[in-house]
Amino acid sequence: AVNALQRDSPDTTLSLIEARTPALVEHVHASDLDVAVVTDGPDGHRLPASLDCTHLFDEHLLVAVGNAHRLARRQAVYLREVIGDTFITGSDTDENALLRAHSLDDFQPPSRILVPGWTGKLACVAAGLGIALVPELATWALPDGVTVLQLRDQKAPHRRVVAITDVRRQPTELTKKFIRLAKQTAARH
Repeated sequence: AVNALQRDSPDTTLSLIEARTPALVEHVHASDLDVAVVTDGPDGHRLPASLDCTHLFDEHLLVAVGNAHRLARRQAVYLREVIGDTFITGSDTDENALLRAHSLDDFQPPSRILVPGWTGKLACVAAGLGIALVPELATWALPDGVTVLQLRDQKAPHRRVVAITDVRRQPTELTKKFIRLAKQTAARH
């Protein structure tokens, strides 16, 4: 979408910021960004009402395990099969909030390893220190030694990917164009 926008508007200077959802929300509220692509919880009620959200797609979460993990040769698992495993998470709250959208209502993974970045998180998985939930989009960059498994649970964890703008500001034509392109790109993939 960014490539298409740059091709269509070559005289426009675009800035791209990578950050976690809370930081991007702050950037949009502070008018540092016109639009941001962020993730929302599966129920769509985690983001503040001060944002206009355009749904782009839903992204399923997968379980990343090291190649030596007891389940590594499987294609899919039920969440209850990994209840005893140590989860490697980005924070104490992010993955736990996503995990609440499944059928094991009282499941609290023993999240003992906190690693904020994907590179470090997946390196820990490859080393056999634990397992992690990974979004489908992150699977293209898996390091050696990591296998991903689909979740068979009927209510498997997922997250919504949305484009956000501040409801207090009228989006520019360029912002509207980017959101259209992001929707088109998401529909193709």
